[in-house]
Amino acid sequence: MVADVVPKECNDSFLPRSFSILRSVGTAAFTCGASSGSSSIKKEKSYKTRGKIRMNNQNMFQAKRGVNKLTATMILIAIILVACISTVLAMGYYKDIGKDNSANAVSTPQSTINPVNTPYPTPTPTISPTPTPQTTSNPVNATLMPQTIDYSVFQPIADFGNGTWQFEENNQHVYGYTSNETVATFNATVSGTVIVPPTLCDGLLLVDVSETANMTGGVDAIDMQNGQTVWTTTVPNMMMSQPLTYNGLVIVGLGTGQFRNDTAPQTVRGAGTNYVAALNFSTGETVWTFATLGEDMPTPVIYNDMVIFPNGNGVVYALNASTGQEIWNAALPWGAVVSMSSPALVGDSMYFGVNLVNGISYSFDCLNLTDGQISWSTQTTGMGGLDDCSPVVWNGVVISGYTAATSDGLLQPVLLGMNATNGQILWQVDEGSGPMPAGGEWFTPVTVWNCIVYSDSPENGTLYAVDALTGGQLWTFSTGKDTCNANIFNGNLWMVNSKGTLFVLDPTTGALLNSTYVGLGLIDGNLLFVGQDVIIWGNGQVICTPVSQIYSGD
Repeated sequence: MVADVVPKECNDSFLPRSFSILRSVGTAAFTCGASSGSSSIKKEKSYKTRGKIRMNNQNMFQAKRGVNKLTATMILIAIILVACISTVLAMGYYKDIGKDNSANAVSTPQSTINPVNTPYPTPTPTISPTPTPQTTSNPVNATLMPQTIDYSVFQPIADFGNGTWQFEENNQHVYGYTSNETVATFNATVSGTVIVPPTLCDGLLLVDVSETANMTGGVDAIDMQNGQTVWTTTVPNMMMSQPLTYNGLVIVGLGTGQFRNDTAPQTVRGAGTNYVAALNFSTGETVWTFATLGEDMPTPVIYNDMVIFPNGNGVVYALNASTGQEIWNAALPWGAVVSMSSPALVGDSMYFGVNLVNGISYSFDCLNLTDGQISWSTQTTGMGGLDDCSPVVWNGVVISGYTAATSDGLLQPVLLGMNATNGQILWQVDEGSGPMPAGGEWFTPVTVWNCIVYSDSPENGTLYAVDALTGGQLWTFSTGKDTCNANIFNGNLWMVNSKGTLFVLDPTTGALLNSTYVGLGLIDGNLLFVGQDVIIWGNGQVICTPVSQIYSGD
């Protein structure tokens, strides 16, 4: 069937949703292993918002006729001093309202939050009418069996159901489901290249696909009982966000990494048609769309019945999840864009990396979702990567990464840990150096488990294991070039490199337990485990096979 829903036109406010609050709990139960090695700690660079008092010099220094110049000058100086003192006192009063004045507090640059119906101050884009997404449906095995997620493998979260609420399901990127049924073993061909992890919900595997040749994309829904496609929806741009599932909807985003050439200066990333859409979970038909000027590549988060996401025109949007109506938007600093840094959600805070002014500088931001204000923003010396890396959070530490330049023209990936409360850089780890990786992904997503951060450098193909609290290097393992991140299953670490070699390692020591060639290299994501089966995806294929056929644990 064909969905006959015309996406919402982009308007002057570039409007973009809602759900129960995600909260990280249970961190006191985790025990961190002893760290070894060392990390290079660099001094945090923070900035403070400074008020500027502007005065009209032209009129202030005109003395009235007949008044002694010296007397007029003294009076004028007194007036200026009084005005300055009053302004500074007023600014200090308002600045200190609600502010945590702890010694480690980092300056808090404020975003501009625009409620719905308030025009957002960005030039109106020239966007052709958005094509209608096309949906085809195959009536294959209409009765879908339920799935159940076992969240206890990474952190206790109550009342979560079986949806996916953020990138790789949770803020630690330990991505796996337990199943009450036996899924099929299959090798399915999908309608395009798979760039982001698929999502499993209620017996359907939702796979985002993209075609670089004609800049189109879509979603394929695969029945896990037989590997057959239930429905396919096509969209007019590439799919870079992982599907989110919520209340019978599938939330997806469109966009590419190219900067628009119809804006001056070119500070908006995302050529072509950009929007966030909700599809009907059962049929794939479009329920609503929300058009934006820039790309919508980061996977959103679902919070208090809202779909919330940063994007390529430097805005964080909050939409009603059921209708797509904008609830609020918050403007990031001028020239800011967010590429593939899918946010991590912890409580009321959303963490993500930002590219400022077309790559001139990079920052990492924390946004308070209760008021749309930036809680803190930490500057780095990077020249890339921070807006590509999807962060993780562990026991009050936010971990992400950026790429710096070396004196010999190579790229140097740097892993960093920040205080989740104030953004203070706690540690940084140099991950070697290497040439620019193919495909343009300068830093891959990271995973944290049992107080260990796993980060694989696409520049030199080395997996680093680092203590999450101290940054102490524990071990390294040569994986070869890749852009995927590690996953934990049955107490072992699993990952696939870009050439399709799958490694199984001891997550504590880095010892190789098994390696096998699976033929599919993952991009910006990790393996998905379903009960005792593993899903491997990439290059237009999705494979589901028993774990025991790859590694039995013996």
